[in-house]
Amino acid sequence: MLKMSWECDNCGDLGEFTDFENMIGCCPRCMSHHGEIHYICDMSVENFLKELTNMSDKDMVKYADAIRECAFDLIEKGI
Repeated sequence: MLKMSWECDNCGDLGEFTDFENMIGCCPRCMSHHGEIHYICDMSVENFLKELTNMSDKDMVKYADAIRECAFDLIEKGI
């Protein structure tokens, strides 16, 4: 399974992200805004790719937003 965390620019809260099917862009704590939350991939590139190869096609579609956010975060980190 993917390992991600989130951080909110609005309220400053952070935590482990577990609801990979519902990435609505809203902070799970303050719920008062959209677009101020950042998702952070807590995996190495190797672990991320290993998880992708172990996912079924159905899971890849179900978790597409989480996969995209994790990939973008790894790219930003320059890994």
